[in-house]
Amino acid sequence: MIRFRIIFTNILAPILLGVLLTQTGAAQTAEELFDSMLESQGSEYTEARDRFLQAPDTELLHARLDGTPEEWIQATILSGWVEHEARYRELINTPTTTSRGLEEHYPWALREMLDRFAAPLLVEILLKGGNHENADDDAADSLRKMVHSGMALDARLFTIPLRRGDIETKHHLASVVSAFPPTENEELFNELDDIFRSEEDVTTGRLLLHGLVNQSSLVPEDRRAAFVAELSDKATLDRLGQRAIYSALADIGGEAAESVLLEYFDRAITSGDAFEQRDAVQTLFKIPVQQSVDRLLIAAGDSGRPEWMRKMIHNHLGSVPYEDRIKIHLMGVVANDDLSTDERAEAVSALGRIQVDLSRRGVETDDITGTFGGILESGIEDPEFLKMISDSYQNGLRIDR
Repeated sequence: MIRFRIIFTNILAPILLGVLLTQTGAAQTAEELFDSMLESQGSEYTEARDRFLQAPDTELLHARLDGTPEEWIQATILSGWVEHEARYRELINTPTTTSRGLEEHYPWALREMLDRFAAPLLVEILLKGGNHENADDDAADSLRKMVHSGMALDARLFTIPLRRGDIETKHHLASVVSAFPPTENEELFNELDDIFRSEEDVTTGRLLLHGLVNQSSLVPEDRRAAFVAELSDKATLDRLGQRAIYSALADIGGEAAESVLLEYFDRAITSGDAFEQRDAVQTLFKIPVQQSVDRLLIAAGDSGRPEWMRKMIHNHLGSVPYEDRIKIHLMGVVANDDLSTDERAEAVSALGRIQVDLSRRGVETDDITGTFGGILESGIEDPEFLKMISDSYQNGLRIDR
């Protein structure tokens, strides 16, 4: 009797339990399974998906593609499974490898470029979970590779769940959709902007901002100006931080953005702290318009400005479109022995770049070489600065021949 009970407990009970579970699962219709997948994640989701795939209802999938946005995503994922189940299972069951950071990853995420057929599976991993801890990172990395390669993906796979996902999932989704190439169709720009306006998470907001800047290059000027006004709003500045916003405005460009950035520079240069001033100077570097050069030259020539600022500007002036006044300013800095050798060295470096550029265009640069020669004759005590001037002078002689 005891032996019979042991056999029943160890063998028959699990079999009967499996039969009961199978019958319970079979009682769920395809529609019920589909609906359960909309809200479930992890093993609960996987179990419902696999039951659905045992007898996939393609008519239901076609119908749900015309349903709510969430139903469209789920139907798209399941349609991918129906068409590519063998390949999908091969991908998710691939043994993981350990990276240098001792993290588990799918080998295909590290070394392969997946084709577009895998996109629904990768989105499923982001939204529902994967087979290992870093599966979502692998999925996001693979999707970004697809986008960067020029593969056409449906942006709705990412914008729809961005409105309701958890924070980490939002980061992944935003990082993918922000990499989409710009299009003359404003639909994606407007969708991202709508999500951006209501997004409270800073990281997600900055990722979306990157995508909006990218998309803004092809939207009409009036729409771009409206977006610049939106970014310049105090609430947006406070939410994402001045550095992120002003850097984005510099990348957007155009008269509206440039006007905001020039005002920011004027304000920061007089009343901001050192960090804000540095950001304002670096931001102005990105807009090579006449007004920005005007302001930079004034600041660089003002002895009341901190030396670090003047050095930054001197160095940058060697990389902007050439103007005689820039060369004259830098030669004046190099020849001014009241300034530190560090500051003068920045101007020497900038002048050297200008001299090479001018020589390539067939423009005489003997005045620059003469400036270096005059400093050598005046005598220099700092050995490092002496070598720098000497090298620049010899280089100038070679260029002038």
